[in-house]
This record gives sequence, structure tokens and C-alpha cells, in this order.
Amino acid sequence: MRPSDKLAWTRGQGWAGTRRRTLLRATLPWALVTVLLAPAFPVVLAQPQPDESRRIELEAQIADYERLLEARRVEAERIEEELGETRARLRRRIAERDEVSTELGELRSRREALQVEIRDLEVRLGETEERIADILADIEALKVRIEALLVNLHRQRSGRFARVLSQSESFHELQVKNRYLSLLNTQDADVVERLNGTRAELLAAQEQLAGQLAAREAAEAELAANEVRLEAASIELVAIIADLESTRAGQLAQQESLLEAQDDIERTLGNLDQQLDDEIVRLQAERQRLLREAQQSYLAERERQRLRDQADALDERIDNLTAPLTAAPSGYVYPVAGHTIVSRYGQDGNSYMAMRASSSNAAVVAVQEGVVRGVSYVSANDGYMVSIAHSDRLSTVYTNLRPPIVRVGDRVTQGQVVGNLGGSTLVAPDTLKLWVQVSENGRSAFIDPASALGF
Repeated sequence: MRPSDKLAWTRGQGWAGTRRRTLLRATLPWALVTVLLAPAFPVVLAQPQPDESRRIELEAQIADYERLLEARRVEAERIEEELGETRARLRRRIAERDEVSTELGELRSRREALQVEIRDLEVRLGETEERIADILADIEALKVRIEALLVNLHRQRSGRFARVLSQSESFHELQVKNRYLSLLNTQDADVVERLNGTRAELLAAQEQLAGQLAAREAAEAELAANEVRLEAASIELVAIIADLESTRAGQLAQQESLLEAQDDIERTLGNLDQQLDDEIVRLQAERQRLLREAQQSYLAERERQRLRDQADALDERIDNLTAPLTAAPSGYVYPVAGHTIVSRYGQDGNSYMAMRASSSNAAVVAVQEGVVRGVSYVSANDGYMVSIAHSDRLSTVYTNLRPPIVRVGDRVTQGQVVGNLGGSTLVAPDTLKLWVQVSENGRSAFIDPASALGF
């Protein structure tokens, strides 16, 4: 250590030592008092208390939901009592409505599948037609070369062999006369062989085109018949609903059915934990199968890598489903554009908020980043459902969706499209039902989206 550094250090130590001694003299009497009084008055240091406000708020929301459930049960009992003897008949009418609704949903799904099939066939037809045009162009080019070959043979006066070849009435006839090909050099023989192969390719392409045309015609005919059945089912459903709506008893029966449907959805969502456990086990087994298959020695390296990539994708989904979630610091966005509130939480026993989008079949987006924890078909009356966990405590649920574009285990960002409206046959195709589910101390509840998400 340099002298200057040593001097500075000594001065610093001297100042610090003097300060410590001064503080010691100043605090020593209080220290003695503390030690002397300790047996009679133990000193308890203040510990930081955890913030209980969020837990208390959740407990209050769960209590509100339980009161909503009780009110819903009481309302269902009142409806049953008021309907009296007519309830059984109306229940049959509701069942008939749901049966037609299911048929309508299946017909709509088949229509969409047929439309996709026809579009695919149109693309394949176009590709086949282009391929046939390319083959015909190749044949024309080969034709020129064959004609030149025959002219050359004639000029060389190759005797009766040349005359036999030059008198062939078709390219195919020329090719099948194999014993005369010895007169041709290797290059000329290759031309003839290529012509034969191209001709076979043309016949196969034309046969494929005919099959595709027949498939398109069949799909279009089925689509036309489907449209007729769809129209009939739509008219029948409208008539049944109008009949139910024409009387108070019918209206009450539909209200009872709606309350029951909510109970069914909530039970399904309440059982998601078990479904998730089963899905994780399935994904793990599928991942192991892919990895085992990737180790097979007979596979090319490219195929092995493809299998490993698929296993890695499954591994990512498994991690998404098993890793703890923390709430994002940012707020929430509305799930549909140009929204209008149709009904609020608690109205008519609802445990959801209904929003009308600016257009039918509008895109539905995630209100916040999270992990998809549930995707399922609820019913023809409610369409598809997507549930997204945003934290270990809070999830959002979206119903009245068409087949979603996300899968269980996908991680989504805020504002990412998860599906489109229009999956229900009873709910308008521009209306979203938004649910917010919370969990606290092993209890699950559906709470008011307006207060939970700041809507």
C-alpha cells in the first residue's frame, strides 16, 4: 500500500472509529435500559403484513356468486311451480327446439366443410389443368423432334427399316416397334421413350382431372341439398321459438332452459382442472412416442428432425400448462371491436356479460396475455368455448364461437384472435358471452367481468 493510500485509510478509519465510539457512548444507556427491561417488556419488531385486500375482494366476489347461484335456484323452483302441469309439455317443446338447433348446427358445419372442400378442389383442378397444359406443350416439342428424326431416316435411305418407321401412323405405333429402334442412336431412342412416358403422364393427369371434376360436382350437389335442409331447419326453429315466445309459459320454459344451460357450462368449466391433467398426460405420452419414433435407424435425418421438432412443440405446450402464471401489469382490452353491452352480470341470473360486436362473425381476441386452458364444443345453442388463464387466480371464458383457432396449451398475447363469433344457433352471430372465473382457497366462482376487467 502506498503511503498516501495508507494515510487516507488511517484517517478514514480514525473518523469511522471516532464516530462509532461516539455512537456507542450515546446509545449505551438505552441499550442497558433495554436489556434490563427485556424480561418484563419483551420487544417485538414490527413485521411487514401481507396485502390482504385482494384476497378479501375475491372472497367478497365469490360470496356474491354464491348468492347469485342461490337466487338462480330459487328462480328455477318458482318457474317450475308456475308452469305446473304444462311444464312437461313445454319441456318436450324445448327438447324439440334443441334437437332442431343441433341439426341446424350440424348442417351449418357440413356446409362450411363442403365449401372448403369445393375451394380445395377448385385449386387442385387448376393445378391439374396447368399440368396437362405443360404436358401437351412437352408433347408438341417432342413431336417436332420425332418428325425431324423420321425425315432424317428417310434422307439416309435406310432401306426397308427406315420405310417401316417412316410409315408409322402414330407416335405410339413408332415406339412399340422395338426391333426397329436399333436403327436409332441413343439420343433418338431417348426421345421416343420420353414421348411414351409423357403420353402416359397425360393420360393419368386427364383421369385425375375427371375424378376431381366428378368430386366437385358431387360436393356441389350435396351442398345444394344441404342448403335446402338448412333452410327447412331454420324455418322450423323459428316457428318453434315463435310458438314458445307467444305465451308467458313458453317464455318461462325458455328462461328455465337458459338457467340450466348456464349451470351446465359452469360445471364444465369447474371440471377443467381434471381435463387439464388428462390433457397433460396425453401430451406427455405423445411427446415420448415422437421421440421414440425419431430414434428409428431406418428414418432419414430430415424425418427424424421433423419428429423432434413436433416433440419440442408439445414440450412447449406442456410447459405452458404446468408453469405458474402471474398477472400481467397492463390492463385489459375489449374482446370484440365496436362493442355494445347487451346484458350485464346478474341480469336474469346471468353469470356472464353479453357484448354485441360491430359485425356478425366478428373476431374475438384475448383480453390479456395468458395460456389456453380449455377449448370445447358446448352445444348447438352456445357454440364453442375458449378458456384462457391469465394468472393462477383469474381466467376469461368466451362462448358463442365458431371452431376456434387456438388449442389447449397455446400461449396467447393480448389482442390475439382466438376465434370468431357465430357458433350458436340461438344466440345472434354478433353477440359474445364473456365470463370471468376466479379461484381462491380451492373455491371457484364466476364474477362480474365489468369490475374484474375494468369494463
